[in-house]
Amino acid sequence: MVIGMALFTIFCIPVAVAKNLQTVLIGRFLTGVFGAAPLSLVGGSLVDMWNPAQRGVAMACCIGTIFGSPVLAPLMGNFIVESYLGWRFTQWLSCIMGGSCTVLVVFGLPETFAGSILRKKAAAIRKAGNPDVHTVYDGKQKGIKDIFVIFLLRPFG
Repeated sequence: MVIGMALFTIFCIPVAVAKNLQTVLIGRFLTGVFGAAPLSLVGGSLVDMWNPAQRGVAMACCIGTIFGSPVLAPLMGNFIVESYLGWRFTQWLSCIMGGSCTVLVVFGLPETFAGSILRKKAAAIRKAGNPDVHTVYDGKQKGIKDIFVIFLLRPFG
């Protein structure tokens, strides 16, 4: 998710400084590809961060933002384009907001997946001198079926 956010931010810059239509089209395509990663992965993060009782409100806020943004963005973009700032500032604004969110996620959001947290704790305990500590996530080779089950069923769990 973080890599997608960072690449979205980076590819907003070529669009903002583009001198021809080809650069705008390629840049917008790449911002769309990399900007889709956080949108598709945020559900799993919400499942990891909130318990089932609180998850409904968090999901409603997140989904409201996801579906409300495309409605409000053209209205706000029109005001920006019609002002002295011009259409390029809409891309700079996307870059500023994307960069701000990326920095907040990198420095403010801890790892939420229990498997990763347990692996790190077990590695720290092993490093401290107890080599017998392992998690259920360590050393188990996953086949293609296991991967499909995990990634297709985990968001609904």
